[in-house]
Amino acid sequence: MTNKSILVLLVLLLLYACSSTPSETLPTTTTRILAPATMATAEAVTTTPTATSLSASEPLPPKTDTPIPTVPPTQTASPSATPSNEPTPEPVAWWQEAAWVQGRVLRGGSGAPVVSLAWSPDGRLITSGSNTTVSRVGAVYVVDVNTSELVLNIDRSVKSLAISPDGSILALGDTFGGTELWELSSGEKISTLDRPAYSLAFSPDGSALATTSQQVITVWEVASGDVKLELGEFSAGVNKIAWSPKGDILAGSNLGGFAITLWDPASGEPRRTLERHSEEINSLTFSPDGSILVSTSDDGLAILWDIAAGNILQTLEPDGYGVFDAAWSPDGGLVGIAGTDITLWNASTGEKIYTTDATAGSFLGLVFSPDGRTLAGGDNYGYIRVWESFPEVQPQVVLEAPEIVFGIDFSPDGRSLAAGVRDSGVFGWDVLSGERSDSIHRPSRYLIFGLAWSPDGRFLAGGTREGDVLLWDLVSGEGPVTLEGHNEG
Repeated sequence: MTNKSILVLLVLLLLYACSSTPSETLPTTTTRILAPATMATAEAVTTTPTATSLSASEPLPPKTDTPIPTVPPTQTASPSATPSNEPTPEPVAWWQEAAWVQGRVLRGGSGAPVVSLAWSPDGRLITSGSNTTVSRVGAVYVVDVNTSELVLNIDRSVKSLAISPDGSILALGDTFGGTELWELSSGEKISTLDRPAYSLAFSPDGSALATTSQQVITVWEVASGDVKLELGEFSAGVNKIAWSPKGDILAGSNLGGFAITLWDPASGEPRRTLERHSEEINSLTFSPDGSILVSTSDDGLAILWDIAAGNILQTLEPDGYGVFDAAWSPDGGLVGIAGTDITLWNASTGEKIYTTDATAGSFLGLVFSPDGRTLAGGDNYGYIRVWESFPEVQPQVVLEAPEIVFGIDFSPDGRSLAAGVRDSGVFGWDVLSGERSDSIHRPSRYLIFGLAWSPDGRFLAGGTREGDVLLWDLVSGEGPVTLEGHNEG
């Protein structure tokens, strides 16, 4: 048989094999996903079909659709893993780790006690109102907080004041006259309502103003100056009022009975009466979400009321002889109390977390800035004292010196700290470890008041009480060399 004949025979055999084999072919490559917990990547494995003889009449094994088990990359396929029963820790509010520092002191008005404070919604302006009960002395000051500039001065003795929610209108309760509305942008008086206001408050949408006078609470329409509603007949008069943030509750305190009534401003009907105080109530303030009302009183208590249930959540007892005002931080977690001093409390736990430095007087007004980072208190000497909050920094390393430290300086690379120590000379510390470094310790009979490193870190200079300058060479270990020239320290 010739080569050509052999080639033709092979081609015919190949054609016969193809025509007698089913159209489905065996796979030549499969993909396997490895399932161990520590490996969740796919590995391609090449396999070769076995050389099994199959005739045209024998079907292939059935193809299965069973999915290949996989392990999601973000999970662990470990049967021993069990869910943790540890409770999720509560998030820490910013004010729980803040330090409050008294900064500016602003003039509050004519030297008379500051009885009311209000912050503009944009945080730029703070308004104070003052009065005396024996004369017409008093003033309303509008101050730019950033520059301490007096923006507006109104010669009025006022019992209360409030800024509308949009920051455009200032309402004043004149001690000896009616209720005045002023436009803040122009400094012009818009209108006068014909009743005095011992206390006043804008509704949350700014369309209504509630005032107290004599035995009634009057709700006015701001745009027209018309009376919309009159609430109650209080035999001894109405003391303080406050709107809830949603505008669905108006709280008022009875001047004679020391009780608080919650009113429905739509119907004019009372909803609930809250009783606990034993002396005159000085302020009512709703929490930002409206669920809690804090009341302050001459009985020395600040009470946090659950509005829905009508019960007491917390009773706060600051030191001193009275509590005159309260303010909520914007997040509702912190409540400030004004009295003999200003105290800040955790509203949920009733824990006192900060007390301001005592002053000679008492604080009658209190307000947080819109961002909650600044607190302003008005005292009975006519001053506004402002506190700024800063993140509280805890010391990372405490360095111990054998005696009182007078002079101190960091090395140029920041890794070492040198200090002049009384009766012991100069000591050095490694800043990261906190360990004292013997290589820097330089005994001296002088009292070192100031220290300075050379820019290259080689020399250390110290100024003494006697007027000399001592120079140490920290590389060679020589010194100190005394440089004379000053006659006094």
